[in-house]
Amino acid sequence: MPYRFQERESNVKIKVESLSDPKGQENPSRFFLGTRTIEVEAVVDRWYGEQACYFRVLGNDENSYILK
Repeated sequence: MPYRFQERESNVKIKVESLSDPKGQENPSRFFLGTRTIEVEAVVDRWYGEQACYFRVLGNDENSYILK
């Protein structure tokens, strides 16, 4: 039986707070996912898109997230 994805629209608000490192680059420090506050424990990876910078981070809830 094939796995089927169910599409649904989400209205979860995400707000990211960041701090500058000694070189002046912004790094996410915490983000708000709906009513939850998640502290960034580590920036695992960073890459640059055409119009944005993306971060793969580890949250204090032990989940990985991709932030834009």
